[in-house]
Amino acid sequence: MPPMGLTRWSPIPCSAAGSTPRRSPPDTTYAQYEGPITSKTTIVTEEGWTTGGTNVAAVTTAQQVDNVDAAYWAAKDVSYLPIVTWFQLRDNPAANLYHGLYTST
Repeated sequence: MPPMGLTRWSPIPCSAAGSTPRRSPPDTTYAQYEGPITSKTTIVTEEGWTTGGTNVAAVTTAQQVDNVDAAYWAAKDVSYLPIVTWFQLRDNPAANLYHGLYTST
């Protein structure tokens, strides 16, 4: 069951420093350009939000948890997103990449 208030027509409520998500519901875009019964799909290969690092916008770990939950529930609710993968499982401080669901400590 999707989190309360999130439906297949809701924009994914992504939190990011200083940004507001703005997009059309994907179903509308697919139907407009591919037709309502298209069998085409999209694979999301690098979803993620950074939780730290140098000179990058970052979210808190609590916001990252909410974003991950919302993104995967929204993808599960539509047939055209059969695969969604996370960008990086563990933080990588040497590369200044803090997208991990596990910290480097």
